[in-house]
Amino acid sequence: MTASQVSRRFDVAYLTAKSMLRRVEALKREMPEMAMRLETQLRRLAAGSSQN
Repeated sequence: MTASQVSRRFDVAYLTAKSMLRRVEALKREMPEMAMRLETQLRRLAAGSSQN
């Protein structure tokens, strides 16, 4: 997902979305398994919010 997509789907400011994505990228380097679970949950939430 891009920062623009995250911003729209989760109704947050673009810079907030960009920061969120940077933190997930950092988490991937340090704790790849946890990052994978987090991304899965975020995708589920995003899919649910787009159906509303």
